[in-house]
Amino acid sequence: MTRDTPDDEKRTSTNMNRRTALGALGASLLATGSGFGIGGAGAMDGSARELGGFRVTGTIVTRATIRPTAVTITKRKTSSELKERYGKSEVVEERTIERPDPEADDLPEKAKREEQRDWDALYATGDEWETLFETQQETLMFTDDGVSADASYPSYVPKYYHAQDSGGYELKGPVNLLSNSTADADDLAVEIDSQGGILWNTWPVEYGRHMYIDGEWIENEASVASGPFGVLGRTHGRIWTGPYSNYGIVGAHIDDAAPHEATSYLDAEQEITDMMSGNSDYYDADNGEHPSTGNSLLDHNGDVSLI
Repeated sequence: MTRDTPDDEKRTSTNMNRRTALGALGASLLATGSGFGIGGAGAMDGSARELGGFRVTGTIVTRATIRPTAVTITKRKTSSELKERYGKSEVVEERTIERPDPEADDLPEKAKREEQRDWDALYATGDEWETLFETQQETLMFTDDGVSADASYPSYVPKYYHAQDSGGYELKGPVNLLSNSTADADDLAVEIDSQGGILWNTWPVEYGRHMYIDGEWIENEASVASGPFGVLGRTHGRIWTGPYSNYGIVGAHIDDAAPHEATSYLDAEQEITDMMSGNSDYYDADNGEHPSTGNSLLDHNGDVSLI
């Protein structure tokens, strides 16, 4: 539920402690040798740290292995650009989640699913992203103060979230919901869950996603979904406590069948907005396209709803 009048630019503290990255379910990145360093083989020099220089194309293979006690989801991303920049042609994202009560979740006892698709993304090491954020904030992470809408999107709140893997970070999806009444991620997850149906929960099987907040990479601190795993699909939102604890930030989407890819941002945004009696398309965040590539972010319209 929302305040009557958002105080978009008020910062409650200028000396906030730097937060450590918190995992919603505890991540385990697959070891693939030494990590990519900004000074490593093929690392981009200063002139290449423009956003367009982060683009990679290739292939991504996603595999879900369901066992009676746990689920392992592995994504293998391959690209010639990775080889040119970092000396490795493949990066891996992997997560294993325990099944504490397999009879109660919505998974089969055992199964394997795999899919392959093209990979076209913005990808770089954490240090390279941070350099970009600090020098070109308005082109990627933040919104100019002068953007007009029902209300200006708060200029210090990130507009996108990233996927971390064994080598770096891939820009993954848009922020599409903000709460200015409940800034704490855990509290906001409970509020959304309380408005959902019987299968809604705050402990979904998921990949963690990261956002660059207050100079730190922060993994989503809470989550909410319309099913624990959603074998046939689900509504799923990842949640962060925003900068200066002024906003709760949500990246929500509709998942397809396991092993899950987002099929809609707008439908999930509208579903949660309606559940929370929020205001649709309240902020113009101008994040409807994948930066630099110009590819649309599915059906996201660049607006962010207030809940």
